[in-house]
Amino acid sequence: MSLGLHWNEAKNANQKHVNDDEKVAGDVWTWVAIDSETKLVPTFAVGDRSQYMANCFIEDLASRLSNRVQLSSDALRAYESAVERAFGSQVDYGSIFKTFSHSELAEQRRYSPPDVMHVKRTPVTGSPIVELISTSHVEKQNHTLRMHCRRLSRLTNAFSKKIETSKLRLR
Repeated sequence: MSLGLHWNEAKNANQKHVNDDEKVAGDVWTWVAIDSETKLVPTFAVGDRSQYMANCFIEDLASRLSNRVQLSSDALRAYESAVERAFGSQVDYGSIFKTFSHSELAEQRRYSPPDVMHVKRTPVTGSPIVELISTSHVEKQNHTLRMHCRRLSRLTNAFSKKIETSKLRLR
């Protein structure tokens, strides 16, 4: 089971100041879990990139699974405590950390990701099979999501004006 985040933006040109309690514009993150073998998505969540959202997302995932699984995620710290909180010791969890090449200022204007220089797979909880620690499937799923829902593309004029609209478009 791979865990991942997908960035989107909700923006409203008429919104001058937004109270955090009533946030309607800004960064929107889609939290996704995908089974690496079946490509099924047992759960997703839409919100900010906080520990609270990580806890909600992982607790929802844990409630939908009945067997011990191996989870893989990137090195976002919020995952580690959320997995511990939701699964306890009943999970095999590993994290993957990718080091990317440094690009020159002129190259930063291009629209392509930098080269991956090094990949480090680290067991976090339980006994994950290190060779299976991967986020490739969730990264491909994020790409597919961007292609099928053009408002999630990075360079688009089809953005959502409200976070609530972003949530509804993903259902």
